[in-house]
Amino acid sequence: MAGQVSQPALKDMPRVVRPTAGLTSLVVDTSPQLGGRLDPNSKQIGWAKGGDITAADPLVLGSDGNYFDVAGDTNFASITVTAGTLFMLQFDGTPTLTHNATTLDLPGEANITAVAGDSLIGYATAANQVHVILYTKADGTAVVDVDSGGWTWLATVTASNAASVDFTSSIDGTYSQYVIVGVDINPATDDTDLWIRTDSNGGASFDAGASDYGWTVDGVISPTPTTADSIDSADAQIVTNSTIAANGLGNGADESSQIIIWISNPAGTTYNKIITWQLGVQGTTAGEVHIYHGVGIRRATAAINAIQFLMSSGNIDGVFRLYGVANA
Repeated sequence: MAGQVSQPALKDMPRVVRPTAGLTSLVVDTSPQLGGRLDPNSKQIGWAKGGDITAADPLVLGSDGNYFDVAGDTNFASITVTAGTLFMLQFDGTPTLTHNATTLDLPGEANITAVAGDSLIGYATAANQVHVILYTKADGTAVVDVDSGGWTWLATVTASNAASVDFTSSIDGTYSQYVIVGVDINPATDDTDLWIRTDSNGGASFDAGASDYGWTVDGVISPTPTTADSIDSADAQIVTNSTIAANGLGNGADESSQIIIWISNPAGTTYNKIITWQLGVQGTTAGEVHIYHGVGIRRATAAINAIQFLMSSGNIDGVFRLYGVANA
């Protein structure tokens, strides 16, 4: 009909879907599910920094993020965390993380002593059961050395004018033999002896009774090849070098000594604990070098879980590293 505007059929008109009562936003849905792959649109899903937490056993993660700084030095063997959580920790202190195949599965299946700046990424395979995917040392050293020939690095102590060097954790029944390598050893006092003591209580009180130890040292000194042997079957410490005068460690600015010691079955309780070592010494005179081989015992069958190095007089500098030797 002329002048009449045609109307679209009702079936051709667009439909308006009005929201019904119930879900009005994703916030309301506490368990949203994707119908396909999530497209991040060239963006990223980042870490959310939560409040700092204090080292404790168990270590309790906050609910305000998935990345946390951990303050304090308390050792722990488990983490309180919700199943399915991926998280990152950065350490500000020096706690020891104790490996547990169920609650805290660590790389290398060995304890790790943290230092400030270390970090880890972990995933909770179940509530309070954490698998550590990655552990990164602040100094860049490997946590697990695949080319170590069966040696697993456990801890490092760096001494600078220290009264002693103490390893108070990581020595247990995990390995039947432990090795400690000490380098750049420089005493504060010239011509002093390097001593070893042990403890059965995590370093609470290193044994120093008058007859707690027995030891024997076989040495050769320069410049003229001379035998320098020493022995004591009842002593307050193990002496690693000859006690003959002028055969101790030199303290010159360019003088250092190094030692490697083996500790056998420290967790055993049947036999006295036996320690063997090799010590290379720069002596008190320029160009003078000594080589010592020795064996010592803790005259008790109790397990030992801590070891100490100290000088017979004065303080000590040096870097000491503890390793566990694979049982097979």
